[in-house]
Amino acid sequence: MIVSVPSATLRTLDLPQVTLRRPVQAEGTGVHTGHACRVTIEPAGPDAGIVFGDADGSFRLSASRWIAAARCTMVGDGRLCVQTVEHLLAALSGLMIDNVRIMVDGPEVPILDGSAQPWVDRILEAGTVELDAPAVAYVIREPVAVECGEARAAAAPHAALALSVTTEYQHPMLGKQTYTAELTRDAFIRDLAPARTFALAEEVEHVLARGLARGADLSNTLLVYADHYSDALRVDDECLKHKVLDVLGDLCVLGRRLHATITVHKPGHAVNAQLVQRLAGLGCDPLI
Repeated sequence: MIVSVPSATLRTLDLPQVTLRRPVQAEGTGVHTGHACRVTIEPAGPDAGIVFGDADGSFRLSASRWIAAARCTMVGDGRLCVQTVEHLLAALSGLMIDNVRIMVDGPEVPILDGSAQPWVDRILEAGTVELDAPAVAYVIREPVAVECGEARAAAAPHAALALSVTTEYQHPMLGKQTYTAELTRDAFIRDLAPARTFALAEEVEHVLARGLARGADLSNTLLVYADHYSDALRVDDECLKHKVLDVLGDLCVLGRRLHATITVHKPGHAVNAQLVQRLAGLGCDPLI
């Protein structure tokens, strides 16, 4: 008899699950739609996971909720679809928060300043609380890899979440850059959360012509010119670190904490999505 052994498992951690102490709210403009948006993040009980909802219903975040979208991450259940969730999800992941309800009013999560920092600031001000249930991590048993054009992403077994992300641009201000580190709460707050959305100045007209970035401006987007940036950098290699932030937010769509070494070359939402789908298909449903 042939027995199929899952290539991933759920591991109970010697840590409690975490939620918010009190609700957090933010409102602003959606970077792609240009529409007014409001989000309220509410505490949730043990094993609730990350739930998106509105006045008419809700769904629990998982890889099956990913919807293909241009230049952002969109999740939904067919009725409710929410764009540009990656910075908020990165904040939840970087702060090790397991259970929340994200109530949305509008088609997007507001872009705020283009980074995860406003979410981090609000969450730290609200505070977090430990729940009477152990945290659980999605753990893989064997390496996996995906490709999307020139982009590549891979995951390998590891005892925590480690990231190695390489960007490569034919651009004098960016070139080839690599970030490698094991994710910790302090490192996320210090190094990744402040990194803003960016765009190459020569791409702006093309992006606008596609009907995207209708809510983008210099208050939420760092422009990269041939010999300078539109604003002083908040952190070293800010554009690279924003790509790392996006990877972290996209991995959160899996719906659980993830323990693995994640390696991404030329990251983007498309290849990130492929990796999340590959991880979710390893034979152990991360939401069971």
